[in-house]
Amino acid sequence: VSDDGGRVMFDVVEDTTLVRWMELRSAEVEWDGVGDETRVTWRLDYRRTFDPSWYFGPVQRYATDRAAEYLLDTFAASARAEASVRAEASARTESPTGE
Repeated sequence: VSDDGGRVMFDVVEDTTLVRWMELRSAEVEWDGVGDETRVTWRLDYRRTFDPSWYFGPVQRYATDRAAEYLLDTFAASARAEASVRAEASARTESPTGE
């Protein structure tokens, strides 16, 4: 993982959770450093398995958008917590007396 960005690809080899609603094929995450922040793009590749498409298409798009948003929020919270722990540890090593 580099500071300026990266990419990870997940291929779904077996899915027992979503198989009733959609065929999830893969997920791709890309991130880029933008100033002091990180821009993340999360793509899910799936095939809708319910009809009619005029109803289930928007419902599944909404659900997958919310799922990707949840995953991004979860990873971001974890990264912030880890960065905080590292900053505290660094501050302790810089001040041996703990002051």
